[in-house]
Amino acid sequence: MIRSTFAGFTTAQLALNASQRALDVAGQNIANINTSGYTRQRLDLVSLNFRSSATSATSTNQRAGFGVEITGISQIRDPFLDVQYRNQMGKVGNADAKQSILEQLGDIFDETDRDAIQSAFNDLSSQLQKLSQNPGEKSYDSATRASMEVLLNLFHVNATELQNTKEMSAETLKTTDITEINDILSRIKELNSSIKTSDIIGNPALELMDERNLLLDELSTYLPIHVQYTESPVGSGRTVSVLNVNIQTTNGASLSLIADDQIGSLSIDVEAPPSCNVKSLSLTTAKDQNGNATTNELIKDKEVLMDGGSLKGTIEMLNCSGIFDEPATSVKGFGYYETSLNTVVTEFATKLNELNIEAAKQLGLTNPDQYALFTKIDATKDLDISNLQVNPEWRNGNISIINTTNKNPNGTPETTDNQCILNLINELKKEQSFTVNTGTQNVTFFTGSFINCYSDLQNTLAIDTKSTTTLLQSQMNVADQIANSRDNLSGVSLDEEAISLMHYQQSYSAAARLMTALDEALDVLINNTGVVGR
Repeated sequence: MIRSTFAGFTTAQLALNASQRALDVAGQNIANINTSGYTRQRLDLVSLNFRSSATSATSTNQRAGFGVEITGISQIRDPFLDVQYRNQMGKVGNADAKQSILEQLGDIFDETDRDAIQSAFNDLSSQLQKLSQNPGEKSYDSATRASMEVLLNLFHVNATELQNTKEMSAETLKTTDITEINDILSRIKELNSSIKTSDIIGNPALELMDERNLLLDELSTYLPIHVQYTESPVGSGRTVSVLNVNIQTTNGASLSLIADDQIGSLSIDVEAPPSCNVKSLSLTTAKDQNGNATTNELIKDKEVLMDGGSLKGTIEMLNCSGIFDEPATSVKGFGYYETSLNTVVTEFATKLNELNIEAAKQLGLTNPDQYALFTKIDATKDLDISNLQVNPEWRNGNISIINTTNKNPNGTPETTDNQCILNLINELKKEQSFTVNTGTQNVTFFTGSFINCYSDLQNTLAIDTKSTTTLLQSQMNVADQIANSRDNLSGVSLDEEAISLMHYQQSYSAAARLMTALDEALDVLINNTGVVGR
């Protein structure tokens, strides 16, 4: 059996078709060079060869092949780089969530560009010094009271802004982040269905896969996900690729988030203000082949059972109080700064109250407790920064700072003595321990003066912010390196596509020239063979 005379035309025609499709793919790549998430496509080609086993066929060393076959259009993508990138984005999301909250806290406590608590402390010391030089003078006493009110108001502003920031973070977590995650899952489910349908009818749906990969990248910033693709039979010996996404928890569990056309969902339970602690983060898994799903808790004793993602970072900042937790945690969240600030303020008020009340007792004044410089706003509640005010009786002129415990011979207080005022001044400078009862033990977090304790709070926040920012930048650098590697492989290069255009244009011209050469040869065979000499 000889090779068909027209087989060469088929080879040329297939070459023309392959070059034309390759030009189309290069054009598609160039058209989407600025499209976010687009993955470079390539034409997959295989060589056609003789497949007959007939003994009458031509000798194997004479077989020239039958051209080229287009097997499909695929994406140039490295799954290993995708895994690396998404793992790294989970770390970036965790650090970014913490750094964002720490920056907001920094805006509250930072006093580098404004006069605030540091200045108010200094002014109070100055007013007390003036009062000590003019003991018993109502004008100086009033100025001292006004200075204390300014200081306390600034503390109230800090506490209010701290609470507002915490409530905003909790609300964003509950109404934005969780909603966005569940929305991403729903969109991936729809894409899975569309991609699967397209695969079954022979359409690779590459653009839909790009959209899905973008959503998976976005999801990886919220949760530490593990992405797998498996082949699922669809009948007639055919299979299609199926997406499965799991969350690996720190206690070793693998929870299904996406399983083909089934998805899980997240729900959250946040305590009402002022606590705003996250009581529960639950994952209802995707249904398995039997239609069963399980609900799993992702928080245990303030520990978020995930090793990355912005959800973990935000929840830890809302729930954790560092050394004030039982047991102590490594994250200094809202609770740490609230507790530290509250301790400074309540200790400040308590110590000054004790000194003025004790002076009233030594003078034998009626109802000495009324000489407290600070009182509760609501007497039925515990003393804390939000329930503290300068004594209204002081503002009304019914009490004042007692300047001395010494009496004149007639029994009246000595008006020129200022020892009690000096005691107040010394108390502001005095080194003392600031201790918090955590429920099972007393934790001393600072030893020093009131102003130094507040400065230490600012310094701690600055150190936390700096370390978290450095960590975030380091992790972002790694993520950028991986992203660049992905882009170098999967992104569209204008230079490479221009080379492809010229390459396939030349191959198209060569295939056309082959067709012409075969036509000329066939013309000789049909019209000129055997007619010489006629």
